[in-house]
Amino acid sequence: MGEKTGIILVNKRRGMTSHDVVDEIRKILHQKKVGHMGTLDPQAEGLLVLGVGRATRLFPFLVKGVKVYTGIIRLGAETNTYDRDGEVISRVEDFNISEEEVRQAMEEFVGQIVQVPPPFSAKKTGGKRLYELARKGKKVEPRPVKVEIHYFTLKAYDPPYIHFDIKCSAGTYVRSIAHDLGQKLGVGGYLDYLKRLRSGEFSVDDAHTLEEIKEAAEADRLDEIIIPLNRVLTEYPVVYLREEGVRRARHGNFISLKMVGGKEGGRRNDFFRLMDFRSNFIGIGKPGKEGGELGIKPVLILGE
Repeated sequence: MGEKTGIILVNKRRGMTSHDVVDEIRKILHQKKVGHMGTLDPQAEGLLVLGVGRATRLFPFLVKGVKVYTGIIRLGAETNTYDRDGEVISRVEDFNISEEEVRQAMEEFVGQIVQVPPPFSAKKTGGKRLYELARKGKKVEPRPVKVEIHYFTLKAYDPPYIHFDIKCSAGTYVRSIAHDLGQKLGVGGYLDYLKRLRSGEFSVDDAHTLEEIKEAAEADRLDEIIIPLNRVLTEYPVVYLREEGVRRARHGNFISLKMVGGKEGGRRNDFFRLMDFRSNFIGIGKPGKEGGELGIKPVLILGE
């Protein structure tokens, strides 16, 4: 089948780790070079973005995108993992919290906030995953991190359940949001359900189940599943390089403007997608200067 290169959007089912999904795709494609572009907790479902082949090198760019989730928070109890799979460590049986109180408390999370990652998480401290230390009974105080919440909206309130939508920066733990909201309301809370709807430019509407991907591989239809590199990172403009520009780019050398044949698309100009005139993706560049001449400096070249 040969090594595949591109992006695969997986609609992950609940109960699987992100690494489980990576292993399954490796088996389906019969290739080792597969990696996910941002972890999705085992108890969550929805969109998981995978890079295969040379696309795994785009991780630093793809992982930065904002995330959109829908989910349910259960008030009146706390767990050691901040979600429904953990051990209940406190419970409040009787409480009377209005929808307006819930809405006002949620609004306080919008904007730039500092949150503490859950004790059971993939975050590292001292080279160890927090969940590894937690499972050994070691008490660790995770370092607070700055995240941004673009919106945190109430879809429905059916006590003790809060149905919500949230859009947040990469690295945000929605489990921590659920825990902290419960603390703010004075009754505790944990994440009961979570589904990722978007990650950067990608949507779960375009994702495939593992079963669908396996069927496509068996029917030799993987080209319908794998997104080619010239169709990702669309927020960055495409810069088409002339033959000499392509040659210099592949060697990581500065590209002068006279080697550029055109530019189109994108809404940002801090990085460019470098392509030849057949729309073959070469890599990523950024504006630069060499010897007083303006041009493009390659920052990531994928090779042929």
